[in-house]
Amino acid sequence: MTAYYLPVVVAVAANVLYHLAQKSINSNLNPIVALVATYLVALIACGIAYLFLPSKEGLTVGLRSIGWAPILLGVAVVGVEIGYLWAYRSGWNLSSTALLVSIAVTVALVPIGLLAFHERLTYQKIIGLVLGLASIVLLGTK
Repeated sequence: MTAYYLPVVVAVAANVLYHLAQKSINSNLNPIVALVATYLVALIACGIAYLFLPSKEGLTVGLRSIGWAPILLGVAVVGVEIGYLWAYRSGWNLSSTALLVSIAVTVALVPIGLLAFHERLTYQKIIGLVLGLASIVLLGTK
């Protein structure tokens, strides 16, 4: 397996585990308590990973140069976590929720990609977007 495909395989495997865990969280557990436990484990996992992948300039220099993007990412991640947990607790199916959300996110990112990152829109992508919008309608109805 090449270095090109390995990150996608890791992302897919992690997403499968993510959704299985989200769907399995005790419905009586306060969502914020669940997230605190989740992020404590994530912090420990990051600490262990840092031992194997240290930065060249050191941790303190890295922390001083964080910038706005990781802060925004932290806020976004909490929103994603709460959104999926809320969706699953509201009765959304494990088999379709992630697909619907991923398609909706992709459709929302198209104009941002075009305007902010000068990406190109091909006929194939337009057809994919139309099919994606149809999928949102089909997956989002009870």
